[in-house]
Amino acid sequence: MSSPAQHLKAISAATERLALSLGLSAEQIESRAGYEQAEEHLFDSLTRLSLNLKRYILTYWYRMADRSGRLNDVLVSVDEMMRFFGVGQSHAPELEANLATIDAELALWDDRMKARLAATPSHVQLPIIELKRAFDLDDVAVEVLIAAAAPALDVGFERLYRFAWADFAQRHPSISFIVELLGTTPETRRGIRSALVPSHPLRRYQLLSLDAAGGEGVEPSRAHGSVCVPNRVLSILHGIRELDDEHLTFMKLYRTGPRVEELVIEEKVKDAMRVALQTASEGRAKLVVTGAEGVGKVALARALAMERRRPLLKVDLLQLAEDGVEARYQLGCAVRESIISHADVVLDDSGQFRDERDVGDLLEPILWAFETCPNPIYFVTDGSPMWLHGRRDDLVEIGLMLSPPKGQAELWRRAFEVTKLAPHVNLAEIVQRYSLSAGSIHRAASEAIRLSEIRHNGQDVEVRLDDMTTAIRHQFHHRLGALAQPISTTLVWNDVVLPDHLIVRIKEIIAYARHRDHVYDKWGFRRKMSYGRGLTCMFSGPPGTGKTMMVCIIARELGRELFRVDVARVVDKYIGETEKNLARVFEEAERSQAIILFDEADSLFAKRTEVKSSHDRYANLEVNYLLQRMEQFDGATFLTTNFETAIDEAFERRLKFKLQFPMPDAKERERLWRAMFPPEAALGDDVDWRQLAEDFDMSGGLIKNAVLRGAFLAAEEKVMIGHEVLYRAAMTELKDAGHVIRDDKHRLW
Repeated sequence: MSSPAQHLKAISAATERLALSLGLSAEQIESRAGYEQAEEHLFDSLTRLSLNLKRYILTYWYRMADRSGRLNDVLVSVDEMMRFFGVGQSHAPELEANLATIDAELALWDDRMKARLAATPSHVQLPIIELKRAFDLDDVAVEVLIAAAAPALDVGFERLYRFAWADFAQRHPSISFIVELLGTTPETRRGIRSALVPSHPLRRYQLLSLDAAGGEGVEPSRAHGSVCVPNRVLSILHGIRELDDEHLTFMKLYRTGPRVEELVIEEKVKDAMRVALQTASEGRAKLVVTGAEGVGKVALARALAMERRRPLLKVDLLQLAEDGVEARYQLGCAVRESIISHADVVLDDSGQFRDERDVGDLLEPILWAFETCPNPIYFVTDGSPMWLHGRRDDLVEIGLMLSPPKGQAELWRRAFEVTKLAPHVNLAEIVQRYSLSAGSIHRAASEAIRLSEIRHNGQDVEVRLDDMTTAIRHQFHHRLGALAQPISTTLVWNDVVLPDHLIVRIKEIIAYARHRDHVYDKWGFRRKMSYGRGLTCMFSGPPGTGKTMMVCIIARELGRELFRVDVARVVDKYIGETEKNLARVFEEAERSQAIILFDEADSLFAKRTEVKSSHDRYANLEVNYLLQRMEQFDGATFLTTNFETAIDEAFERRLKFKLQFPMPDAKERERLWRAMFPPEAALGDDVDWRQLAEDFDMSGGLIKNAVLRGAFLAAEEKVMIGHEVLYRAAMTELKDAGHVIRDDKHRLW
């Protein structure tokens, strides 16, 4: 049998073992001065828990005995257990004396810990105390957390817990074990059980979780569920503050950020955000921040957090699991981290959650985060999330616009602050031609500098205009993805061969684009025209008559990027996806001031049909959506078609300009033949331009193909590009195009 003195000796041995595992010295163990490091407080907390474990084994030792009455020592020997506690089998009178001794020891240890906490300097960070304050935990909840974490914090507790359970396959303590380990009266046991209900901060904020014996997704019983402490919480108890790899996949903690005054964002927007943060009830501001990619939504949230001396936690919603249960766990981790770090939270959907279908199974986890998180939340997205507004009435929405030209010029200047620009680079002209967000400017400038460094081999770097335009176009292409491709031309007005009346109309289109802002804004016509202010044009006519080429020249004349929409990629078989793709095209074009070209538009803008099936109904919905977007679009849209009669009449009514491109007449064909040859071409002097024009009724596109075919024939035959070569090339071109013709010798081709 063992005496109280032996118990105290056993406790001393146990504390020495714990201290060794935590790297503490004998002086730190005996000290009653304030805590100097987190490990000392953790050691004291675990030592106190060892007294509870000693009481448990003294009380329930018979559960660990086999049928013969001997203690089961398969993995933990009786000698080891006795060395840890100084006890073996016990009888009732001695048990009561031992338990009374343990109660006295617990009281003494509590007094010692309180005295040390009171003497601890304010700069010493004690994770257990920080968790207690951050999550508003009482003493019972803290004891439950330490008891659940102990086997993962110290290998000795892991072995002795398993001995106490008489189950060496069990990994985590059960609810009933923790209740019996910490509770001595019905009242204290009720308090322990209440700390394990779902609504308690321990579980609400995922400081611990309960796993059901029956499998995942089953709420465990009050007795047999296992109590687990996440690795992140274990790291915090050890004083490790950095996020681990598991969490870095979907969230990032910023402890630094820009100053609010550094951001090129309207002051009224900054002030509105400040007011929303200051006036929110209990500091639980719920903000929706909208704006194009890169306008500074996250940067402003970071700056406002730093202004209030708070970090910011950014959660990438696209990196969350698609499964709603797993996503709920991940967002729970984010909410927990924001409370631990006292951080504002950004939920970033990268502009992908346009409606409830896009959100999918993430809807409930996102709503849970809004409801549960006690810190400010910024939901950052491209457009107003009606699916979210419809479920919460406490949201404050604030929109960020692209910086005005003056602000964009300032952003460019900052980006090239330490980099030399070529003399011909004019930032004012760049801003006039390309309207970019702050993020896009930063990325484009970085790429332009890299291009210049490669060209100069890192020496005397000088950024040229072509470096900048290449980098800027990459920004546009990145955001539009495969839905549209940038196109351009090297042709100029002198290369244009069209009837005079068409030239006049085209110049009218250019004038409309150049002076639109002046007329609508300075002259006040915007108030009179509530919609349909954009430039919408349709060029129709046979193939090869110069429709697409003319759009390219107009874009070049206006200094705008031109994107040709890939109709095959925009149209999607899944309901609603076509509208989303079109929305991306229009929104990006509006932000970047790019011109949209729908080539062969009759496939997308076709006449609506009588609804005879669900396919007809959804096809008509797509046409209706296009009509709506074109009316709302403030930019320039061009449609080209070979079949004007196939275009829906509602589209035609909304077009500002409709131009018919005819087949060229003989005089125009002669000009086209001549204009196709560059000065360097080895052109023979026997070419009869008039005969070529009169003999071949060809469009400009076919003439271009014939000229190129003739050039390659001449190169292969090592002759000049003469009349006979061009004649053969033209005949072959028409034949390939499906024309049945006779040559000048009346041979049938």
